[in-house]
Amino acid sequence: MGGTSFKGYCEINFNNKYKDSGTVKGMIKGDTLIGDFHYFHYGLEWKRIAIVFLRKDNKLIMGEGQQYTYLGIPFFQPNRPLEYDSVKFVFQKIEN
Repeated sequence: MGGTSFKGYCEINFNNKYKDSGTVKGMIKGDTLIGDFHYFHYGLEWKRIAIVFLRKDNKLIMGEGQQYTYLGIPFFQPNRPLEYDSVKFVFQKIEN
């Protein structure tokens, strides 16, 4: 990951029963990657959400925050903090 932007593919597997998979893209600001995730939810429908990662020890820690949508584009509330305390997902690169 170099430069000021990122893009790629992300897959979240829920106990090998369901998965969310799609594209992630956004901006890099220091150790934080913030953007959106456009994905096929549980293999049933397309969704788009704001997404934020903290880069630490060659892993990406997924954060949370208050989201809203403007003209179909998801954003985090600018006056609310992003949280990394109760981490649900930690991502690492896998080689195919």
